[in-house]
Amino acid sequence: DKLFHPTRAVQLKKAIGDTMWVVLRAPTLAIRTADGDEAHRWAAMQNTMAFIGSYGLSGEHIISDLAFAFKHARAVKMGNKMWYQRMRGTNEIGGMPDGYIADFMQAERDLPARRFLEVAQEDEDEAYKYVLALGEGSGGIAAILDNSLWLGFYMSGGIGFSNTVAASGLSEVLNDFSRELIELSHRYTQGVRKVPPKWESIRILVNSVVQYMMESYEKFPVLAEFHWGGAHRVSIIGSMGAGSAALLTGSSTMGLWGGYYAIAFAMKEGWL
Repeated sequence: DKLFHPTRAVQLKKAIGDTMWVVLRAPTLAIRTADGDEAHRWAAMQNTMAFIGSYGLSGEHIISDLAFAFKHARAVKMGNKMWYQRMRGTNEIGGMPDGYIADFMQAERDLPARRFLEVAQEDEDEAYKYVLALGEGSGGIAAILDNSLWLGFYMSGGIGFSNTVAASGLSEVLNDFSRELIELSHRYTQGVRKVPPKWESIRILVNSVVQYMMESYEKFPVLAEFHWGGAHRVSIIGSMGAGSAALLTGSSTMGLWGGYYAIAFAMKEGWL
């Protein structure tokens, strides 16, 4: 109730229901010494020991039941296991699908739980808050986890991805592109209650956003230098294409389609 907007708090409490959960916070040193899955093992050990100390428990069958429950039964993890060539425990960054990141980021927690399309039709300034929250979450949190830490550090040893993410995520450039999306949504979707998750429904709008971004890069050469490299610019275009499709339809699948289409569209024009 304190952390989330009332409309979101109601949904969260309904999802949790009449259950009891333990929030685990393991020391950073423990994670760094082992791996992400150490948090999982830490939960089993510390929670089991808490019950042993509180209730004076003994006996292997009781202890083993508690340990199994804490380690396996309804444990919420932030990441899955990775492929075997890079096998480490769960909760490593490479095992966090984008959908997980979208779930555990809380950038929009202070905003009412409303559909973006509905907000964009009523008030462009209010819709801008939702887009900024999306940029802060997926463009900030997800970009740091995926690009800076996973691709730029785990996989390659560091090739300047942190600078790339900072340049795109912390500048006002994405905000301007987001404004264009809001204006298009406000102008062309009046009276539309829901955009169906079909490709023919959102392709025109994604095309418009991509075209605006490509024209902006061509109009302002300094912007193209700021987002250095074709891969950088194409990734920004893909992010906006994905965000446009997902925001309008509420479908993560359409978000993937929009992102892949925008990237392929830019590459077809020789932008990579």
